[in-house]
Amino acid sequence: MSNTKKFNVNNFLKPPAFYYPGYHWLVVSPLSKEILSSQLHDMNSQGAKNVTPMPIPRDFRPESMPSTMTPPDYLSKEYLQAYIELVKQVHRLDMKLWLWDEGGWPSGSVCGRIVQENPALAQQILTRKVIEPKKGNIVTVPSDALSAFIYQGSTFIRRLQPGTKEKIERDDVKIEIFQAKRNTAISNSMPIYPDLLNPKSTQRFIELTHDAYKRTIGGYFGDTIPAVFTDEPKVANPPWTDDLAADFKKKKGYDILAHLPSLFDAERQKGMQARIDFFDWWSNRFACAYFGQIHEWCRENNLFLTGHLGGDHNTIGARIYGFGHIMRVLRHFDIPGIDTIW
Repeated sequence: MSNTKKFNVNNFLKPPAFYYPGYHWLVVSPLSKEILSSQLHDMNSQGAKNVTPMPIPRDFRPESMPSTMTPPDYLSKEYLQAYIELVKQVHRLDMKLWLWDEGGWPSGSVCGRIVQENPALAQQILTRKVIEPKKGNIVTVPSDALSAFIYQGSTFIRRLQPGTKEKIERDDVKIEIFQAKRNTAISNSMPIYPDLLNPKSTQRFIELTHDAYKRTIGGYFGDTIPAVFTDEPKVANPPWTDDLAADFKKKKGYDILAHLPSLFDAERQKGMQARIDFFDWWSNRFACAYFGQIHEWCRENNLFLTGHLGGDHNTIGARIYGFGHIMRVLRHFDIPGIDTIW
């Protein structure tokens, strides 16, 4: 509170709706104006003055979370028209509505549509394959490999370039091959997820979701609608993206492609700096490419950014749930959140 304003005890005893507890309101049924109005009035009478409608459309986990209910398609004309009526009701009741930015969760995919329209934006994961060829074999390093390494026993021999052929002249040879794999497989249990280290993915996410709401209910931003909630966005473990090697070299001064084995061997003291630098690079990129862009959009549209990260109650969540440096990410939230479902 500004020190130029006097404390008003009435505002403390009867605070505006913004300061009341908020409730996630799962929307899984047809968006009936009568039903929504009835539920809103009921919540308002019970002191639930902040609501966050969470759309659970048909294309969110159709097998693992089946429903006999039939809500309209996420962000369809029918959906947005019903949402207008919902916001008007919230406004008339002097309540607040926080936008949920995804159909289901995790945020960032628009129920898989980003990758469906552009498979090049699919989430990427760094993979390691170890082969043990026999003496006399000829091994071809895949042309799409990032890098490969040949060993005699546990002794490193040299790095192999993508697309090259290597004749095995000795026994006890091991070759490590590193690739970036895009996940474009269609699944009925989870929408296809985009590469959130790529700023283009978030740009498209904003265009399809945030801008669609702005065109429909933007007049209520900053008043009836004070905030946007983003839920558990993530990257793969370990993650990759198209410009990672080039930007890493620019930022850190050396070639991460020459140190990929260190990223998979946490016990190797020699590779510790590479692991630290790699984590620092991708966690910073994630904070900027996803949260930074959305936070900027929210500020431009008079909205707070809020939400939480998957596994944020757990110190290993940074890698396992793919959010990186938690404080670096939370600095982009106007209202930082943490999940307490444990």
